[in-house]
Amino acid sequence: MNRGLFLIFVSFILFSQIYCDPGSVSSGEALRSIGYAKISVLEPSPEVQQSLDRFMAFKGDLQKRLIGAIQEKGAPYAIQVCSVASPEMEQKHSEDAWKIYRVSDKPRNPDHRANEFEAVVIEMWKQRLKNQEPLQPVHFRTEKEEYVMSPIPVQAALCLQCHGGVKEIKPQTRNAIEAAYPDDEATGYSLGELRGAFVSRRSL
Repeated sequence: MNRGLFLIFVSFILFSQIYCDPGSVSSGEALRSIGYAKISVLEPSPEVQQSLDRFMAFKGDLQKRLIGAIQEKGAPYAIQVCSVASPEMEQKHSEDAWKIYRVSDKPRNPDHRANEFEAVVIEMWKQRLKNQEPLQPVHFRTEKEEYVMSPIPVQAALCLQCHGGVKEIKPQTRNAIEAAYPDDEATGYSLGELRGAFVSRRSL
């Protein structure tokens, strides 16, 4: 093999290693074994970017509704508004074959509990936070579905009025949470912690 062909061959091998498609996974454990580096998104494709844009639109619309509710009648009212606004936002921003929604390992609404694949990604992100490493969106496929996920950190003190600890959540707000979500797990957070994830998912 001459030098030119050898360099082309080596370049192809390196390219394949860097951009290798991890393929589909059959379980959360299989996803964990692939590793974060293989599913993290540094330069999103147009399709992945479309999901990320929808996440931002979802976040902006929901924040606007919740901030307006807090300003109008306080955090207890925001709990009521969120219970209605969240499913509305999911429906509004889900387009084509992609379903947009939020999940958590500590959900307020039990319907938003992360499935086995989503839970593994959240676990990966939490480990990276412990290691003070940056969090990127991820993109992967299971045997039946394709996922794009983006982290939701607790970024503002305002969030702690409904998701913080005993000192941040006032009694009236606590009562509103317990009335709307008797199985709530979504409290005890501090600024910078991971609250959950935006998910874009479609069937294959």
